[in-house]
Amino acid sequence: MGITTTIFLAIALAMDCFAISITIGIKEKAYRLSTVSRTSIAFGLFQAVMPLIGWYATLFVRESLIAYGHWIAFGLLMFIGLKMLVEAIRGNDEESGNFDVRNMSVLIWLAIATSIDALAVGVSYGALGVEICVPAIVIGIFSSLFAVIGTAIGVMLGNVFGNKAEIIGGIVLCVLGIKILLENLL
Repeated sequence: MGITTTIFLAIALAMDCFAISITIGIKEKAYRLSTVSRTSIAFGLFQAVMPLIGWYATLFVRESLIAYGHWIAFGLLMFIGLKMLVEAIRGNDEESGNFDVRNMSVLIWLAIATSIDALAVGVSYGALGVEICVPAIVIGIFSSLFAVIGTAIGVMLGNVFGNKAEIIGGIVLCVLGIKILLENLL
């Protein structure tokens, strides 16, 4: 695989991170360096590690990963998206919400949900016998960058549109989960 293909693949995989980072920025309503750093590191790290896991997993559990990975991503994104919608509709403030990415478990679940497709890429590379280390690094870097940019855009949207932007953010997470499920079922 050439570098151009790898970059396009990395951009495609980073789109989920970008969308969720916009949602994070909307929810945060302020550009906090700690939130941006943790989010970009978590998303980049998981996006880089998951292809490696998928690549190595081809030796053992390829069929299971392909069969159930999309269901896992769908479930996680729907759960978090619906929680965010409920919080936005009820008018809960930021401190009471379960979508607080300062909570490490929430951030890890989001990182896992966005990186399931990177796991599938690793499985594909393993099945083809293609080396995965360089693509995994490129995928991680692009995902981190897109998370930083997405969070900044989300903060701007959140400040302009307020609670309506949070509702849209929750819908985006749910749609992303449905998209992942449908892509793999059809």
